[in-house]
Amino acid sequence: MNSKSFKRVSDDTPVDITQLPADDKGLYYKEEPYTTKKLHQRLIITYSLRYALYQKTLRDKQVERAQRMLDSGNTKKNRKNPNDPARFIGTTAVTKEGEAADILHYLDENRIKAHFLICFLAL
Repeated sequence: MNSKSFKRVSDDTPVDITQLPADDKGLYYKEEPYTTKKLHQRLIITYSLRYALYQKTLRDKQVERAQRMLDSGNTKKNRKNPNDPARFIGTTAVTKEGEAADILHYLDENRIKAHFLICFLAL
């Protein structure tokens, strides 16, 4: 995603969202064409540094809760809630050679990064 094609909502000034100061409270947007087989639409993407920091705080707390679950050995098997911190816990039941092994639970960094990208793209 190109971070340089955003515009400030208040005055349409072009902005690179990676260069925003930490105390910025502005709202930014960009428009992208979104075409399916028969329908031509435009996708409006918004970004707010304040909301991104809020989401990061929530995600960090959930990762901490997932780490505490791992430390206590109390990992859930049913993860029905999409905001459950257990979604950041991965499970392995085979060795690198492919042999059966004990079940190992670990903090899955790839899931954490994927969640960050999904949140970033949802802004």
